[in-house]
Amino acid sequence: MSLITRCPTCETMFKVVPDQIRVSEGWVRCGQCAEIFDATQNMVPSAEPPAPTPPLAAEPTKPPTPTPTPASAPTPTFIRPAAESAAPQSDAVAAVRPAQEPEPEHRRVRQQAGDASDWIDAPQTDPETVFLERDSEPEPARHPLPQDETADVARLPRPPAAPESRAFATANTPAPSQPPPPEVAAVSFMRGSEAPSFWNRPATRWTLLLVLLGLLALLAVQIVLKERDRIAAVEPATRPVLQALCNVAGCSLSPLRQIESIIIDSSSFSRVRGDDYQLGFALRNTAPIAIAMPSIELSLTDPQDKAVIRRVLQPAEFAAGAHSLAKASVWSGALALSVKPGADTDKIAGYRLLAFYP
Repeated sequence: MSLITRCPTCETMFKVVPDQIRVSEGWVRCGQCAEIFDATQNMVPSAEPPAPTPPLAAEPTKPPTPTPTPASAPTPTFIRPAAESAAPQSDAVAAVRPAQEPEPEHRRVRQQAGDASDWIDAPQTDPETVFLERDSEPEPARHPLPQDETADVARLPRPPAAPESRAFATANTPAPSQPPPPEVAAVSFMRGSEAPSFWNRPATRWTLLLVLLGLLALLAVQIVLKERDRIAAVEPATRPVLQALCNVAGCSLSPLRQIESIIIDSSSFSRVRGDDYQLGFALRNTAPIAIAMPSIELSLTDPQDKAVIRRVLQPAEFAAGAHSLAKASVWSGALALSVKPGADTDKIAGYRLLAFYP
């Protein structure tokens, strides 16, 4: 014996078997909306199909949208309870056949009326035109309408379809571009500024340019003052200009100091008599320009090369007023020295010379 149950969510009816209800403890899954419900609480009594009615008059009316029948609905799935998980797969999940409902009257009328010879074939419509007309039709109702309302709706005249050429012209023709309204065109942020800002004024730009040039000139003067001795040594013709600039800035021109270009080529230190000594040495300038005469540090050392007496000799003491060394030249001279009484002259065993700029 078969039973009929209805899904409480989508109202779809299904045919179930008592054995299946017993295996799943009454729980089934709707094949239409996948809703799980108790089939025993939603049973529908099976009704005998009504007697066939005589065919109605063949009237060219549009039949109402048929309600989805159980035959077209998906098959529900039974859910197997956890207590019977060890049962075979054939008993766990069972397909339920939809219940056979009596055939609607309008379907029988349509089948009987379709055999009549006095029906006129409806004109075929272009598929693309059908798609255009379909958009304007209202969505069919989910539930069937009563018989009297269905007849009234069927007799309503349908609006004429638009010509195919006009429909394609409407679909393919782009919308004409229209200029924006005056109020949009006059928006403040879309207009150019009426008056230039402070930084865009010509006077401001010229002032900034002059300030920039002045700063660059001051930077150049600072570099010239810092490197004045080197510039005068490399370009002697610029010496008068540099001297005038130094008179304004309060500086002086001196020979270039470049101690790495000075080498002590040879030297000698000997005792003449008593505490009198004579020092002789030669200085070589390896630079291609004239450089300043350095000072000389003399250190008298003991046998352990420790300084016992140290003395600094200025260029005025040994160079006889010479303040610079000519480029790629050698200067040599001698100087008489005496040691003060009471100094540890007995410990003097050697000497060292060092050229430097104080």
